[in-house]
Parts: sequence; structure tokens; C-alpha cells
Amino acid sequence: MLLRGILEDLGIKKIDTAKDGREAFYALQSCSPPYDVVLCDWDMPEMSGLEVRKQVKQLAKLLDTHFMMVTAVTEAARIRKP
Repeated sequence: MLLRGILEDLGIKKIDTAKDGREAFYALQSCSPPYDVVLCDWDMPEMSGLEVRKQVKQLAKLLDTHFMMVTAVTEAARIRKP
């Protein structure tokens, strides 16, 4: 909710949210037009943010979509994970 408020304050009008990684991936698969930017939580139920990102990289229509991981994870080994 905090991030959504910041985006709205910046004037961003179209903001979609998902309750878990699987819902997020389905939204990305079916979006038209493609999203410009995806802010994805690292730790989500059903499918992690890293798993979502891996699947998104397979979708040709999202090749130009910017993908940013948002996390409170501070463990260096997890952050460096490919």
C-alpha cells in the first residue's frame, strides 16, 4: 500500500496489483498492452518474485518491460541469487 501511494503521488494512474506470484504472472501473460514497469515482491505466496521474473523472460511481448524486485530481504546470498 505504501508503494502504491508513492506511485499515485507521482501521478501514475494505472496501477494493478496481485495477491500472489501466480496471479501476478497470469496478469502479465494476459496484459494488453504490455506493462511498462513491473514492481514485484521477492517473497510472495504461490510463486516467488524470482520465479515470476524467470517466467516473464520467456514472454516475447514483455521483452521491453522493465522489471524491478522490491524486497525487505537483507541476506546478501539471497539477493545475489541468479
